[in-house]
Amino acid sequence: ALSLAERIYADQPLKLAPMLSAVGQLRFLQKRYGEASQLFERCLAIRKSELPAGHRKISQVEDRLAELEKVINEVQSNSL
Repeated sequence: ALSLAERIYADQPLKLAPMLSAVGQLRFLQKRYGEASQLFERCLAIRKSELPAGHRKISQVEDRLAELEKVINEVQSNSL
């Protein structure tokens, strides 16, 4: 589904960004942290290039990335 959205919205990145974020959140819940990180990073890059600095949608993705980093660090420290 995401690859289809990427083709449909290739020239409308702000329509693709929420889909990347939603799939990233799904991957996060599935504990597929590497994939989640990549999707959130792509969403963040789009939003930073298309929205003004400080926009709330940029902050939302930055918050998700911070939460993801925290969880990854916890998982890594528990596996030691």
